[in-house]
Amino acid sequence: MNHFTLVSYPSQFQPANPLSPLDDQGASDGTGLLDSQETTSQQPQSLQGRIATALFAGGLPDDGYQINYCGEDEVIVVCKGCARPERVTVRCKHRLCPRCARTRSKKLGKQYEPVMRAMRFPVHLVLTLKNVERIESETFTHIRRCFGRLIRRKLFRSCRGGFYSIETTRKGRGWHVHIHAILDCAYIPVQELSHVWEKITGGSRIVWIEKADPRGLQYVLKYITKVADFVNEPDAVAEYCEAVRGQRLVQTFGKVLYGQTKPDEWVLRCPGCGSEEWEFAGRLSDLLSLSLRDDGMGRWAECLINGGQWRRSASRSLWSNGGFSSD
Repeated sequence: MNHFTLVSYPSQFQPANPLSPLDDQGASDGTGLLDSQETTSQQPQSLQGRIATALFAGGLPDDGYQINYCGEDEVIVVCKGCARPERVTVRCKHRLCPRCARTRSKKLGKQYEPVMRAMRFPVHLVLTLKNVERIESETFTHIRRCFGRLIRRKLFRSCRGGFYSIETTRKGRGWHVHIHAILDCAYIPVQELSHVWEKITGGSRIVWIEKADPRGLQYVLKYITKVADFVNEPDAVAEYCEAVRGQRLVQTFGKVLYGQTKPDEWVLRCPGCGSEEWEFAGRLSDLLSLSLRDDGMGRWAECLINGGQWRRSASRSLWSNGGFSSD
């Protein structure tokens, strides 16, 4: 059976209590989070676990659970065309999750690498804001507005378009929010750019520009905050998590796609018949429990776990009553 990755549960597939694995470990106050990964093994905690722990300590347990269990759960779905089962890994798709960040970065790289190759004069531009003591959603709104005003100036009249990301760092002097952009622009005078940016932002004048190369593309799309810099500050992790929630941190402008079609969202296509329509069978852990039963439902679960194709008529019967039947 092939193995795929699901970015998150479709709403109708959400488990009734996805946080139950820690319910009996005293984790309601954060003390039980990741107990199995801590000092008993004498191994350092992963970045994923450290971020989850910080979110718990910072008062965001739901976000902590989401990141902690990313990639730990699997579901089985069955093709509606040929009844072929596939096992799918569930990802949290959380903005702070390092696992999902890598996947997201690769996806963006595949999307924008051909765009960059089509540019005649690709340049890498960095625009900064003054450090702020507290980061809020308005911080990201402000820098996007400033960038929008900048590219409408005569200074950018030769710019055909581009894309940018908003990056956030924190190294002892507050929050440093800045933009990395790849532009198709023949010429930008740095001194004039600095002066205009300072005027638009109300005092931030540090800018940087160079010819873009593939390393610059990787830097722009590496996505998008160095949580490791402040993962030992739970309040800072929680503050950033709340500020970035719902924010769009990668954006295109101008004629950046040059007639290209934006890639579709993740789609699971059946390798047997090519269908993209699937029936949700259940979580792997639930199906493993069902497979122990000595009846039709147990044989159905065992068949799916082992990658077998169940009869379509039997499948309809088993799904007929809220997903399962004793037929």
